[in-house]
Amino acid sequence: MNISYNEMIIYKIHVRGYTMQRGSKVKNKGTFLGLQDKISYWKELGVTTIELMPTYDFDDFPANYWGYTRGDYFSPKAEFCETENPEREVKDFIAALHETGLECLMDFYFPEACAPELVLEVLQFWRKEYNIDGFVVSGAGVRFDFLAKDEVLAETKLMCPGYDMNQIYKNKPPKVKHLAEYNTNFQNCMRRFLRGDREQIPGVIYFLKENPETHGKIQYMANHDGFTLADMVSYDYRHNEANGEDNLDGNRENYSWNCGVEGPTRRKAILDLRKRQMRNAMMLLMLSQGTPLIYAGDEFGNSQKGNNNPYCQDNEVGWTNWMKAKGNADFTKFVKDLIQFRKNHPILHMPREIKGSDAKGFGYPEVSYHSGKAWYADMTPASRHVGVLYCGFYAQKEDGTADDFIYIMYNMNEQPKDFALPRLPKGMKWYLAADSGRDTENAILQDGKEERLADAKYYKADGRSIVVLLGKE
Repeated sequence: MNISYNEMIIYKIHVRGYTMQRGSKVKNKGTFLGLQDKISYWKELGVTTIELMPTYDFDDFPANYWGYTRGDYFSPKAEFCETENPEREVKDFIAALHETGLECLMDFYFPEACAPELVLEVLQFWRKEYNIDGFVVSGAGVRFDFLAKDEVLAETKLMCPGYDMNQIYKNKPPKVKHLAEYNTNFQNCMRRFLRGDREQIPGVIYFLKENPETHGKIQYMANHDGFTLADMVSYDYRHNEANGEDNLDGNRENYSWNCGVEGPTRRKAILDLRKRQMRNAMMLLMLSQGTPLIYAGDEFGNSQKGNNNPYCQDNEVGWTNWMKAKGNADFTKFVKDLIQFRKNHPILHMPREIKGSDAKGFGYPEVSYHSGKAWYADMTPASRHVGVLYCGFYAQKEDGTADDFIYIMYNMNEQPKDFALPRLPKGMKWYLAADSGRDTENAILQDGKEERLADAKYYKADGRSIVVLLGKE
């Protein structure tokens, strides 16, 4: 498999916890064999790449559910397998992914005691023996620059949290863009913008277009370490009492907002606002230029009951709660439609960083920024809104035609905001394609069913909403 970073959509799972819950509708729960029953679901959702949290034979000391520790790096976790031949079961799972066009990434953790040569040998082994498409490596034992120079891994995806790629490439594009940075900067900025913090617009503009030519950028709104998407809009504070550490473990600051009530509630106004915020979060992710990552279950509102560090919770808290899937089927469809919208518009996932200049003389820069005034972004500290216009002439669809113009209005003010509508090329009109302010079932209009707007100079976006317009003939 060789899916480029700009075409990837990652879906991250815990092999055991993903199917252990009784609502998962899987016979062989908690195993690789059971995961095969979910491949059709992943394909329908639209993701391209499955990332597995540690599945090597990590050390089984007490309270180790996630597996980010050392172990027998050359063997799969037998407890994650249904059969008595773990190697065969894992290989069959990876082969089944590849048969349907899905990639497989694996997470590895190497503490300081691990020599760089061992780390390299481990990754080479899994690449050659199991045909793994890429690795997310972390820990003090990782020498990422050393791994990046290996010929065996030269076309294998390698991802590392917080590594300065300029140390490797010195800003010179590689022959194969196979390295990627995996960190929380996007998440922290976008969560702060989502809850309405001041002074976030410069960061939002930066992270929406961040897509270096030298390496990939893995972006996410939620991950295994921290609140799930649903908990991010339901809790102001961590609730890790069940971990037995007096609620002192886990991140203190999650940049979350409970929308007015801490934890579960029956108040319709609060629940509606939470759903809107979840739609906004997914749109911030899927409409950015980096490689999006969805943490398993976020597409149907999985909750960990406010626990932002369930490293020791091999139970209903840490497992993916499939009972949520039926009640939130509309949100799952929203995520599916949003993924398809991204795929339909190459201007939203370019192979290089998009520029604020008109390099080809189309009369429009690739990307430009707006507010109540066209061609002017309000960058003042109190600003909580920005309009982003993409010139579709710079990207081609699969049929060879130019992409549409795409104008995205991000409004995280509590009140509605008027956005100026930039003038389109002659013969084009504005069409409404998505609005997170609508109910979930109608937030994204199907391709070809967009609503044409009346001729106007402004568009009023509701408070705490994201609106997407298409400019086309």
